[in-house]
Amino acid sequence: MRLQPDSGWPSQWRDIADTDEAVFLTDELYREMLFGHPLHHLAPVALARRNDNDDVIFLASDGRIAQVHLTWAEREPGWPIVVFHSTLDDWAVAQIEE
Repeated sequence: MRLQPDSGWPSQWRDIADTDEAVFLTDELYREMLFGHPLHHLAPVALARRNDNDDVIFLASDGRIAQVHLTWAEREPGWPIVVFHSTLDDWAVAQIEE
């Protein structure tokens, strides 16, 4: 399954087409991460966000897809939760299986 922005995201997700929104969400991710978080040195870029909760899809610099649950709170060990997928297709399959 190939996902295309604005046409192929699952219904509860939407593309982040606005650069300001992408920067805002990436900044929030860095605000929440402690040193040593799995995404800390992977230059994540926000791609999509879920409409009904605080999950955001980031593309990591190593090519993996990271689904992150933002907390909108101060830094805590183990947060924000991140689930990695090898590709966007793998992520899409995981969404179907939920």
